[in-house]
Amino acid sequence: MADELAEYRRRRGLGASPEPSEAPPEKPAARGDRFVVHEQRTPQLHWNLRLERDGVLASWTVPRGVPRSPEGVRLAVRIDDQPRGYTGDAEVWDHGSYETLHWNDHRVEVVLHGERLRGRYALVHRHDPTAENAWKLTRLDPAEDGHEATPRFLAPMPARPGPLPDAAEDGEWAYEFAWSGLRTILRAAGGRVTAFDETGEDVTSRYPELRGLGTQLGSTEVVLDGEIVVFAAGRPDPDGLRRRAAADGAEARGLVHRHPAFYLVTDVLHLDFRSRLQSPHHERRALLDGLGLAGPHWQTPPSHPGDGAAVARASRDHGLAGIIAKRRDSPYRPGSANEDWIDVRHGTA
Repeated sequence: MADELAEYRRRRGLGASPEPSEAPPEKPAARGDRFVVHEQRTPQLHWNLRLERDGVLASWTVPRGVPRSPEGVRLAVRIDDQPRGYTGDAEVWDHGSYETLHWNDHRVEVVLHGERLRGRYALVHRHDPTAENAWKLTRLDPAEDGHEATPRFLAPMPARPGPLPDAAEDGEWAYEFAWSGLRTILRAAGGRVTAFDETGEDVTSRYPELRGLGTQLGSTEVVLDGEIVVFAAGRPDPDGLRRRAAADGAEARGLVHRHPAFYLVTDVLHLDFRSRLQSPHHERRALLDGLGLAGPHWQTPPSHPGDGAAVARASRDHGLAGIIAKRRDSPYRPGSANEDWIDVRHGTA
């Protein structure tokens, strides 16, 4: 690289910029040069892969994140090299050392030794005359042991109608409000969300206000269960919900302010490349709470262990139709109703 920083200095004006210039020389890593992956949330969520090379950081923007399995081929856009000490205002998503297996102007092949990323990766120039900086980023090694690909869709587990569980068993159950919304499975990957109705139809374009949830989740890959609800005067609005469910594209965008949709998240089915279907409900709920999902159009309503009668009274006071009782040790059975989940309507409690 001839004067690798010339272009960077010209564009950034180093000396007047608050960004750092070259860092003092570091002791070489035991396994080679250093790499870092920055997670950047502005102007849009993306990741920057930076490989230390000849005293600078050779850099690629990866809009969908670095793949964790060979199936996940990703676009990578070559961007300006940065000084070795560059940090910017981005969050460090991963870092470590790497070994160079091959490096020229058309192909870069490395072995990453990071905290999250471990294995062989290839960056290959696409030779597209309309996008000269476009590359492909591929994982060459198999996925790590225990890796389970994030499923596109899982059928929601229905609740069976029935009475409130016996008070003697109250501690074995968790209770949630029944929101009378539309059951919706949401898949998040690479900072983007896809919403599916109960049949598996992609309904993402009906609810554009959920895009920000993908940004909040960042690199987290997850499949969530929940309900789409529209409120009026603080209570579920069935008419508004029907209007939103029937609208798509531009019509849906026009209804966002008049009938805003909210996604109420109730369960985690797949998280961080692991199926959670066989985990007991109380463990899945702890994982969900740990995600901290709260935003202008999505919330995680509380789940109440025990005291079902009090939860039922609170539900009635809020003008809701009932509650859902879930055994705390129950697995998640996609598409299969059984005695582990009970839909308790007021009048049967």
